[in-house]
Amino acid sequence: MFHAVAKGTPYSWANRYCYTGMFCWWGSTTYRRANSPGAAVDTGWGLKFFE
Repeated sequence: MFHAVAKGTPYSWANRYCYTGMFCWWGSTTYRRANSPGAAVDTGWGLKFFE
């Protein structure tokens, strides 16, 4: 079981939803962010969730 905020929903603790399913490590994931210190783009590992 894990919890997350659905895509397109404003991120807040109150908007989280509990899911049941599986997950696995997912490589070569590109992360992008703006208006924060550090690199704007990075590649690494993440978790992929399946309901």
